[in-house]
Amino acid sequence: MFAEIYQRLLGFYCDSPEQRYQSLMKRCPDLQEKLSLKEIAQFHKVLVMVWFYD
Repeated sequence: MFAEIYQRLLGFYCDSPEQRYQSLMKRCPDLQEKLSLKEIAQFHKVLVMVWFYD
């Protein structure tokens, strides 16, 4: 259990946001059905930019 937590923490700091997202989707494939992409991005500390068009 400690090794798994350590790997996740290490990945959080060393992996790119895309790698973190792919790992999360591999562990929890149905997560997108429960959370919005914005919430998942915030979890991964990804800057969410919203563009407004006139």
